[in-house]
This record gives sequence, C-alpha cells and structure tokens, in this order.
Amino acid sequence: LSNYLLKNLFPLSISYIAACAVYSSYEWNMLAKSQIFLRPRIEQYAEREPYEENELFYELSTEYPELLIFGRKIASRLLKEIQRYSACADLLENTDAKILFTKGSLIPHGFILARDCKRLAHLHDKVTRAFEALLQRASKNDTLIVGVSTSPRDMRFFKAIEDKLDLKGARTNDYVFLKMVLEDGDVTAPILVEKERGKEIKNYYEFYANIKGEVIKFEFITNEDPVETQKAILPIISSLITPSPFKKEKEPYGLNVIFEAKMKCRTYIQWIKRQVESAINYACIRLIDQMKGQVGQP
Repeated sequence: LSNYLLKNLFPLSISYIAACAVYSSYEWNMLAKSQIFLRPRIEQYAEREPYEENELFYELSTEYPELLIFGRKIASRLLKEIQRYSACADLLENTDAKILFTKGSLIPHGFILARDCKRLAHLHDKVTRAFEALLQRASKNDTLIVGVSTSPRDMRFFKAIEDKLDLKGARTNDYVFLKMVLEDGDVTAPILVEKERGKEIKNYYEFYANIKGEVIKFEFITNEDPVETQKAILPIISSLITPSPFKKEKEPYGLNVIFEAKMKCRTYIQWIKRQVESAINYACIRLIDQMKGQVGQP
C-alpha cells in the first residue's frame, strides 16, 4: 500500500497486488525446465471507495474516517487471494505439474465481513469461486495442491492431544508447542480438518514437520489415503528445502520454488509500481496544464 501527495495537491492511495507461479521440471535432481506465470488483471471500482450508501461500512467514510484504512486492507487482501489462485490456475492450465506448493494457507482466513457490505462480500465470493475453480482444475489434472505455512498460529494439534496427554499449564498454539517437542526431521501424522474458517471441506488434512529447526505446516486435500499422500509429499519437501535468500525473513528455511516465485513477484510488482507512477505523474502534469489554461476564462 503506497500513499501519495501528487504535486502537493492530490492525495492518492494505491494497493499494488501481484502473484507469481513458477513451474519447475527436474531431471536427475537438476532443473530441466522453468516457466513463469504472472498476475494481475486490473481490478477497478466504479465508486471512490468499495462501499455504497446504506451499507454498514459506508459510515466509515463519513462518521469514522479513521477506520477507513481497515476497509482498504480487507479489499486488498481479498484481491491478493484472487490473484494467487488465478496464477496457480494459469500454471495448471499450461503445464503438466503433478504437485503445486502455494505460500500460506490453502484457504484464506481472517475475514469478518458485514453481510450488507455488498462490495466486500462480492470480493469474498470471488475468492471462494477462484478457489473452487482451482480445485476443479487440479482434480482434472490429477495435481496435488499443498499449502505451506512457515508461521502457523493454529491450536488444532494442541487441542487434539491436550486431554489425551493430560497437559497442564497455559495453553499455546501449535507452532510454539511443536517447536519445543519436535526434533529436526520429525513429522506429525496428518490431521483431518473437519471445518476450516467456518467452512466444511471434505478430505482436508494438515501436518507439521520440523525442518532444520523450523516448524512448517503443510495442508492438502486428497481423496486418497492421507498417510500415503503425506509419504509422497515428504521426499519432495526434503529435496526442495533451502536457506532463505531474503535477509529479513523470520524463517531461515523454506521451499526453493516458493522463494523463486517470491523473487519474481517482487520484481514484477516493482515494475507495475513504476509504470503506474509514471502514468499518474504524466496525468497530473496534463491536468495541471489544463487547469492553467482555464484560469481567467469565463
């Protein structure tokens, strides 16, 4: 999110959103082929803000303008998820990939929307449709989609064992607990997730692995035996885990295919930003010239 004051006259806020999917084919543990799929497609709102009068969020821009930034952030996060699923779908439509790793949870979470907020609800519906379309494409291609979370904050695993192990003391999330008990190379059994973010999804599983001291969560959807699916995922994970090339990353290790996509995405979004800023700057110059030409006219 970038905020501008153009020519000291025009305040403007822009959310720059991009997604990148990288297809990598290996032969004898050597990279044989690579393809890049970039998004976005431009999203445009007809109104100044994604709210309409009589919606519950409309008052944010009238009576509570200091809260308006939260509405922008929600819209930006929803648009980001749409671009992520779209980039993954582009990859599956144009390659023969049999497994796809995506950064973050398979299902976006953290969205609490008012039902009457039509614009944001519409975006949320688009996220759901994009995810379902991706699952259909993956099923058609016989591709396994795996979500990779390097900073999980769920308590599902801890709650499952808390009573069985008669754990005493303060409750904690899965990441903190498993970081204390899992040794390097340890992996938990797949856990069936009956509901995720309030939605029922069939055959949705997750497991944790300690990789070089870092606890990483993996999520997948399968109609097969989840243990056998996990066995198919683990060797691939082991061969792709590398140190992070980003100095400021909190997690020192991750999947190199995700790191590659992240680097490509950063380059792409900077290019988008430069193009947009150039276009806006040119438009401002033209507008000011037009305003100067109108001064003194009846």
